Amino acid sequence: MQSVKNTTLDGNDFAQVVRFYERLRKEIYKHTESIHPQFKCYEIKHSDATIADTWRSVNHTKERSQWSWKYAYQCYNSKSSFKRFDLCIKNGAHPIGLAYGMPTKSKGKLKIDIIESTPIKEHKLNNSVFEIISTGAQAYAALLGANEIRIMNPLNEALSNFYNRFGYERVEPSRKKLGVYCSMKLEG
Repeated sequence: MQSVKNTTLDGNDFAQVVRFYERLRKEIYKHTESIHPQFKCYEIKHSDATIADTWRSVNHTKERSQWSWKYAYQCYNSKSSFKRFDLCIKNGAHPIGLAYGMPTKSKGKLKIDIIESTPIKEHKLNNSVFEIISTGAQAYAALLGANEIRIMNPLNEALSNFYNRFGYERVEPSRKKLGVYCSMKLEG
């Protein structure tokens, strides 16, 4: 995949820039599907966010109840979020995993802010939804020319350890304002 740093936009029209990032997201969907062909990848729709919010009733963890996918959908679909990382993985009509994130201003890092996998095991077909999300994130980061993916504020250490199995390392920065994150360094 070609990085954004090696790609030029014709003109400075905001609508054109938005379309450019939409094309990048479509590329990552195709790329991720080519590696995980049993699933389909799309942008998150409001209906997907609504379904994901119902997972709360199946997954009763305290941490999970802290966010709303419908609220995230509104935030990440605002005019200022056109560069967003936006991934919905589906098994047929069933969303099985969602993720939202944003590149840093310099595009040197892709920060994943919110990730969730369905608690309905038969929809996942015994696959790691996180592995599929990570594939998409790595593809988007490569297109941006980013050298790192950060999963921001993992819910607990057990989840950080899970991410570690996929090549991410837990980081507890000295500046507490930044918060804990799991990092994957990418080769440029």
